[in-house]
Amino acid sequence: MPFKVSRGLLALIAVAIVGVLIAISLMAGLGGRQTGKPPPVVLGPDTASNTAPKALPAKPEEVRPAAPIEAKKVEYQDEAIKFKAELPSGPANDPVLTYLKEDSQRVLDHFKSSAKAAYDRDKRSKHAAVPWDVKITWSYTAKAGGYVSLAGEESEFNGGAHPNYFYDSHIARASDDHQLKVADMFANPPSAKLAAGICDALRSAKLDKLHAATIFDDPIKCTGEGANAKIEAAVLSLAPSDQPDKFGGVYAFYAPYIIGSHAEGPYKLTVQQSLFADDLKPEFKALFAGRAPETKN
Repeated sequence: MPFKVSRGLLALIAVAIVGVLIAISLMAGLGGRQTGKPPPVVLGPDTASNTAPKALPAKPEEVRPAAPIEAKKVEYQDEAIKFKAELPSGPANDPVLTYLKEDSQRVLDHFKSSAKAAYDRDKRSKHAAVPWDVKITWSYTAKAGGYVSLAGEESEFNGGAHPNYFYDSHIARASDDHQLKVADMFANPPSAKLAAGICDALRSAKLDKLHAATIFDDPIKCTGEGANAKIEAAVLSLAPSDQPDKFGGVYAFYAPYIIGSHAEGPYKLTVQQSLFADDLKPEFKALFAGRAPETKN
């Protein structure tokens, strides 16, 4: 008798078979994974992170060391000459001080040859050979608006009765040593108002020192025929001000012998900017204001 299977039994058998197949499939899937390490997540265009990566710390900028401060000077000595030029201390690459140092070297080269010739001449003539002694000192008189002004004083002894004295000035743009004179600042040089101020200051200084407004015993005359004030021979530099970053006026320097005997010494005069401001070029007017300190003679 053939074995008969009812429909209910067939249904149970089918369910069992399906269950076994599902179990086998699950076991195969687990066997293909590395347990404890989830698979990497691949981000597509719709799931990409919009968080910007952290920036790397900025590399610190290189800090350039400041130019060393040095006292610029030129010195030399041999049997025929002793020479010394002193300048203010400043950065080693300062264009103004660098120029003055190079110029001092040129002056030394000139004096060396002249002093050596005089020394050898004295020795040949069996006279006492006296070495020359030259000293130059530069100093700032004022700084304003990117410009600097320096005055130079020179003492030169070459065997005479006493040393000779001279003045010089140096006015320049501090950044590149572009040089100019006081006269370059005026619209129509020479400035009549500045000249009048120098003459008035000279009279006042003479009265203080000699109690007489005279030049070699003659009355001071500034302009015209017989003028003896020699304003054109005065060395001019810029004067500081009681207001910051301004020039307060002009200094006028006379070396001995120019407007008086050697015994009188030099004259250092001050002319306030208020006396000549109207004569300045427009681009320089803004550099002048306030009052300058008065010089002493």
